[in-house]
Amino acid sequence: LFMSIFFILFLIPSCAEKGTENPETSVSENLPQIPQEMNNGESLVQENVVQENVVQENVVQEPFEQYTRNEEGNYDFTCTEQQQTRVSTFGGNIHTIWSATSEDGLTWTEEQYIQQGSVPEVILFNDKYYMFVMGSCLMYVSDDGLIFEPYTYTLKNKNIPEDFKNFGGVDPTAIVDNGKIRLFFYEPNFKGAQPSDPSLVAGEHSIVQYVSEDAITWERVGESVAVEQITDPDVVLHNDLYYLFLSKGTSVIATSSEDGKTFSVLNNGAAVHNLGGVPDTIVIGDVMYMYGHRHNEKTTAINIMKSTDGIFWEAVGTALQDAESPSVVQLADDTYRMYYVKSLSEWEYEALE
Repeated sequence: LFMSIFFILFLIPSCAEKGTENPETSVSENLPQIPQEMNNGESLVQENVVQENVVQENVVQEPFEQYTRNEEGNYDFTCTEQQQTRVSTFGGNIHTIWSATSEDGLTWTEEQYIQQGSVPEVILFNDKYYMFVMGSCLMYVSDDGLIFEPYTYTLKNKNIPEDFKNFGGVDPTAIVDNGKIRLFFYEPNFKGAQPSDPSLVAGEHSIVQYVSEDAITWERVGESVAVEQITDPDVVLHNDLYYLFLSKGTSVIATSSEDGKTFSVLNNGAAVHNLGGVPDTIVIGDVMYMYGHRHNEKTTAINIMKSTDGIFWEAVGTALQDAESPSVVQLADDTYRMYYVKSLSEWEYEALE
């Protein structure tokens, strides 16, 4: 089961996992897949949803040129507005992005339908909203946070491995820090056959970072941390310490950094909680609030957890039912907006349009 999207920009989009607590059977929501004929840089991502006896469809798109050599001999990845493609049909269902609002980050009210797409990551930067979703390229921009349009951006890569230039990555997370955006994502290194679940890629899973001062030109920083079986990174800055949380099924692994570049694993590598995967974390007051989803036979719910140290987490409650893959943004008026995914049947989606 899985859906292939390339990540946005970086690939950006996030591997959402629906409910298993066994990391060996966890499934990420963004699975990159590289067609053999694609020799010019496009990566497609397919989504994995964990449900018994359900097999997802592979979404295949025409490749287009993305990586090119610059004057220094390094690789630039450029995605234009015309190349943006939203990938959102999985296993007969259509993934749609919605918004909800909250005055305190705890009680949420559904707001409206945003667009077709899956696993959104949204940040507010220089009075504009930037959304990363799954597709052939995945960066969108908005003035009001409700209507998003694609635009052109470039990833600049120094010394990128020759055998890796055909792929960007998956599962983005971003943070605004001192006038620049730090963008992290999972950069799979497939050797041999590609598994349907990126969490099962052999060896350590590398989380890499890009930075940008304008959200248009991105410079590769390098690897921030590598941990086996993880997907879906989530970055937050709390008390002058950077935390990078990582999904392992519906459990979460914690790492931290003083400089935001190189991260160390906390809690001896053990999960800090199993209350929900594909996390997104914000700071309210002096407390970190994490939102992550879990799936059962009846529904998929976004749960809320809180912590002051990133290791000990307390369940707070449920933000939304029938929702997954959250991304929470604090607005200028100190209220909050959450972007999340609903999986709809074809007739439910047609009713929206």
